[in-house]
Amino acid sequence: MYAKVIPFPTAPVTVKAENPVIYREKLLKFLETLNGKIVTVDFWTKTGRVRTLNGRLGVRKYVKGVRGWDMASRPDLTYIIMYEMPKPNTNVKGGYRNVDLTSVMAIRTKGVEYDIV
Repeated sequence: MYAKVIPFPTAPVTVKAENPVIYREKLLKFLETLNGKIVTVDFWTKTGRVRTLNGRLGVRKYVKGVRGWDMASRPDLTYIIMYEMPKPNTNVKGGYRNVDLTSVMAIRTKGVEYDIV
């Protein structure tokens, strides 16, 4: 049985006044400037739940013969590939995950949380 796909919420996003804002159009450029630093991303999944992913960009270990790995190779796609860090004392294993940039709500890196609008 497949999960029912729930559309993304259309209500206006409330932004906390103390958090800096990154515009969605500039999100990919911002992530590229991190140069592999650890980042936490909150986003909506296809099933409609909020997911938090703690990982890095630019990890290439265990990748064999995958075409289109580089973000610049397909600028028409809204997905990025992140390596999720394994979580200790849980059953969550590390691995490569696709994150849709159109569903990202917030990013935390270097001790600062950014809201995406």
